[in-house]
Amino acid sequence: MAEHLSKEVRGGRKAFFANAETDSLLTMLLALMSEHSALRERVALLEARLGEKNIIDPADMTAKNIGSDLSEELAADRMRLIKTVLEAGINIEKN
Repeated sequence: MAEHLSKEVRGGRKAFFANAETDSLLTMLLALMSEHSALRERVALLEARLGEKNIIDPADMTAKNIGSDLSEELAADRMRLIKTVLEAGINIEKN
């Protein structure tokens, strides 16, 4: 069970767990959940609006045919996401 700790992580919040690695994993998980939730909502909104305006057919959204430029952009976005999530875990200050 988690106990209240006196150490703080960057941003001034208290650590949740006595083990810094466990606290770090929780921070990374929360960062990932936040990113995923925001993106999921934006994609759903875009698909709905574009479908309402008959700009896209929602069935086309499952197609895997994307150009190489978009493929490269998506790969770069994935790497930025990974970097953001992993860096969230190194923000624990050593006391």
